[in-house]
Parts: sequence; C-alpha cells; structure tokens
Amino acid sequence: MQKVLFAFSGGIDDVLSIHWLRRTRGYAVVALLANLGQRNYLEPLGELALESGAEGTLVVDLQERFAERYVFPTLVAGASYENYLLSTPLARYAICEEMVDRARELGIEVLGHGSSGHGNDQVRFKSSVAALNPKLDVIAPLMERNYRSMEERRNDLLRFRLPERPEFNSDVSVDRNLWGCGSVHGELGDPWKVPDESVYHVTLNPSDAPDEAQDIVIGFRKGIPVSVDDDDFPSVELIERLSEIGGTHGIGRLDHVENRLLGGKTREIYEAPGATILYTAHSALEEITQTRSLNRYKRLVSEEYGRLVYEGLWFSELREALDSFFRTTQRYVTGRVKLRLFKGSCSVIGRESQHSLYDTLVETAEGRSALRGLASGYVDILSMPARSEASHRDKDTR
Repeated sequence: MQKVLFAFSGGIDDVLSIHWLRRTRGYAVVALLANLGQRNYLEPLGELALESGAEGTLVVDLQERFAERYVFPTLVAGASYENYLLSTPLARYAICEEMVDRARELGIEVLGHGSSGHGNDQVRFKSSVAALNPKLDVIAPLMERNYRSMEERRNDLLRFRLPERPEFNSDVSVDRNLWGCGSVHGELGDPWKVPDESVYHVTLNPSDAPDEAQDIVIGFRKGIPVSVDDDDFPSVELIERLSEIGGTHGIGRLDHVENRLLGGKTREIYEAPGATILYTAHSALEEITQTRSLNRYKRLVSEEYGRLVYEGLWFSELREALDSFFRTTQRYVTGRVKLRLFKGSCSVIGRESQHSLYDTLVETAEGRSALRGLASGYVDILSMPARSEASHRDKDTR
C-alpha cells in the first residue's frame, strides 16, 4: 500500500482529508504534526489523526528553526504583505521543508495537505515542494471533494462516523503559531460586522488592558533581537515573552481585508503582539544606524520580499539573493530600543547604538551656525533647475 505523508494540524478539513485519502485513494497515511508554537498539546492531535484513519504519526518540534530560519530573516527584511506580518505563510514553508526531509528518510513519494481550493496555502505547499524536490507528488483532497460550507463538512463527519471536536462547531477557522494568530471565515465574512471578542485569542481588548503603561527595552545584534530589558533570551523564548507582554497590552491587532493570491478579497483578523513589538523596535534602530539612501531603498525591496513570501516563493533564488542583501544592511544594526506599551499602542521612546549616525553637533548653536554656512551654496545649486525652467517659460502661458 502506497504511503502519503500528510501535514496534520487537527482541523476538520484534515480529519476529512485523511479519511478521503484512505477510503477513496487507498493510501496508508502518516500524519506529520509540527510544533510551531501554537500552544496546544500535539499528543491528543496525534490520537485524533489515528482515529481519523492514519496508520502512524510523526511529532516534530520546529519552533527554533521556524524562528531563526524563517521569522528573523523576514523581520530583518522589514517585510509584510499589506501590513500583515506573514505568520501563516512562514509556518507553511517550515512544514514543507520538514515534510520533504522526512519523505526522503521514509521513502515516501507523496505528500498531502488539507488546504482548500480557494485559499493561498495550496500554492505555498505545491510551489515549495516543487522547489525542494520536484519528484514528489502533492495531493490535496479538498481540491477534489469541494465542500461548499461547514455544514457539509460536519455532515460528512457524522456520515462516516469520524471523530469530532468542539472547535469543529465553529465556522471561524483559526491558525496560530509562535509569530501570530489568524482567524477567517464565519461571521468575519461580513466586512461591516464588528467581530466578537471571542475571535481574539492572544490579545486583550485594548480597552481592558492595564491602565499603566509599560516600558520595555529590546536589544539587537546585527539586526537580530537578542534581549528584553537587558536579559538575553533564546529566539523562541524571546518571541514568547514579547508576545505575552504585548498581548496583555492589546498590541498587534489587525482587522484586514486582504487581496488573495488567487484573486478576490477576504477579511482576516490577525494578532501579532510580539511581531509588532519587534518590527517597531527594529525599524527604529535602522533609522539611526543606516544612511538615508539605504533606509529608502530597503523599504522598496522589503515590499518585494513580503510579496514573494505571501505568494509562495520562499524557496526561490530571488529570496536567497534578497536575503544576502538584507544581511549586508544589518552590519551596524546593533543597539537598544525603548518602547512604551499602552492600551494597544506601541511607541518608540528611545534608541541608542554604538553605530548611530545621529550627529548631536547639529543640535548645538555652534553646529547650526556652521551648517547654515555650508547649506547656503548647496541650496542655491539645488534650486538652479527650477530657476532655469522658470526663466525659459513664456510668462503668458502660465
């Protein structure tokens, strides 16, 4: 019996997919469960996979790899997609890399996933596996069994006597990992409707956040965050700590109408408290350690990086080339940034670096006087094109 290695996260689509692979295609299913910091126990999900028809499970801890090989490069790039900090696509790439490696070890030639036919993840899985090992087949059961509603899904659970979980009764789909949490579908399909607080999982409502602001200091070394309040932390623990602090103050909520890769728009609720804090601090440190031209050009390239991450192109030569560029930009991004967290806001209130380009001389009376003398001729030169254009224009046509 041919085996398929299936990416299993415990959702209703995954349960139905395993059943379909076994019953309709006759595959022996090995379910891979990846720990990406989603804060739930994977052992019960492994049991759920077996009850759904899998013949075996693999539980892997990918948190450190996820943080250091996917999250931090994206942070260094300052990349986002329409203000979304890319928690879900980055997780998919970490899972795909692990699946390809495990398939090689186990001699499996088919990979499977439970992504729907209208979402972005099907592209990320297919393109990633193709880039890493084009000989592997990728199968997506929901592409063939096209469910039109959650009610149809739940009816099939009953019809085939598949295991049920309380969260299967919700029409809102939740995807959570170390870097953030995203919720979609259900009542969120109406872009006018105010989402219920129950849709938020990692952040307090800013109005319920503490009445006292909290100041924190983030330390960076060559663009990589290494400390909180001058205490060094490993990558995963640092992100977890900042996510907890930020969530308590309602930081990092985004109610977002997103332009999907395959066309159309969808409303998503994103929460990324730790990511929002780190992006804010990292950008502030770059402002004082990088030249104006580098700041400006990096922002342009960051947008392209965010787009390719969103669109399934992580495993591409372009991303590798951009990573080389961004690593170069971080040579002097070492220092500390002080932030104030208060009821949903994350504000920079201080920054320092041994590589700072900030010149305090121009803030003195003597410095301003010297600058005025130097600026006079420079300003005349800059204004010459405007003066020349005006002198050659017919005044009557103006």
